[in-house]
Amino acid sequence: MTTKELTPIVTANTLAIAEHNKAMAEINKTIAENNKAIAQLTNGLLAAKDNIDRLAGVVETVAASVAAHDEQIATLARQWQAYVNTLPRS
Repeated sequence: MTTKELTPIVTANTLAIAEHNKAMAEINKTIAENNKAIAQLTNGLLAAKDNIDRLAGVVETVAASVAAHDEQIATLARQWQAYVNTLPRS
């Protein structure tokens, strides 16, 4: 092939490469934006997990307190019943 015949082919290929490079730059930009969004979502999820862990600790503390109060109420009920049993019957 002659230079005259190759020039349009080379030009077309150069333009195609330039378009592909432009498309790749856009794809890379989108990937970077997606990575940033993923990082933000990950941080949000980690913060939510931390909040859930703290709430779980509070729930465990409340549950333990309720159990302790239940035991105290049962003890008071037994004491009250013991006292009532000492009262004279009519």
